[in-house]
Amino acid sequence: RAIPGDVLTDEHDHINTGGTAITVTTNGNVATSTDQSKFYGSSIRFDGTGDALTFTLTGGTGSGNFTIEYWAYHDSLNDYITHFQNTRSATGFNVGTDASGDIVWADSTSGSIARRIEVVGAITAGKWNHWAWVRNGTTLTAYLDGIAKATYTTSTDYSDTSFCIGGLGANAENLTGYLQDIRFYKATAKY
Repeated sequence: RAIPGDVLTDEHDHINTGGTAITVTTNGNVATSTDQSKFYGSSIRFDGTGDALTFTLTGGTGSGNFTIEYWAYHDSLNDYITHFQNTRSATGFNVGTDASGDIVWADSTSGSIARRIEVVGAITAGKWNHWAWVRNGTTLTAYLDGIAKATYTTSTDYSDTSFCIGGLGANAENLTGYLQDIRFYKATAKY
């Protein structure tokens, strides 16, 4: 499951899942941009005001292995910025950063939303970083630019089926910046 940097022009409104298309809804004025790019000459631009890509995935992320990875470039950092979200509930999670440049994985498996992984001051605005979140067995590892930064032990069944890229839903915690080469591997611990 991959969303290349030029998803909106090449894939239009679908994520290629190797035979099955998942419909993606664009919210706000998400757009392909050539202003910033790590690879391929373009990326997905989010302007920080209601921009997001939303989709549903049968079974959600599940209770097994998975990998979520992408490149992110922030124009600025503020509280809070969600990159990838699977409904903030007992069966979901969200990942992103904040004004301090922390790497954050949050979920509410204990009944209230909390940061389960937090690496303080890991990123700065104005620079591309590769983010990867990998669950292998019950160990969830946060990687930044290929380096394991923190782990969290969880066997949670992230079964919620609603996903959002670029914000917490379409109208909160929106990214001001760019995402590129977004990939989601269900049942695969890539790193």
